[in-house]
Amino acid sequence: MKTHNQGKLRPYSPNYYANLCHNVLGRVGYTVSVIGLLADVYGGQAGILVVMTDFLCGLPLFQSNRQMWRNWIQALLTVVTTLLCIQKNMRFVLLLC
Repeated sequence: MKTHNQGKLRPYSPNYYANLCHNVLGRVGYTVSVIGLLADVYGGQAGILVVMTDFLCGLPLFQSNRQMWRNWIQALLTVVTTLLCIQKNMRFVLLLC
């Protein structure tokens, strides 16, 4: 005898694509999809990171010791980018892009 819950898959994640991968491929599919999404978002943020570093290093404020400022700016932007990429809800990151 079937109940009303049989045959329906419960949502595993708020992300539709990750849910689809979990329902079709199981836990491994979900893990692979999340890692792929993280790599995709980080790749987009890395492009922004390079552009922002070049822009900020070109400002007159950072002309005194260019290499030191470039390293500090790169490190700060890398931390910010990584924190944005590991957010559970990616809608905030999409608003920034």
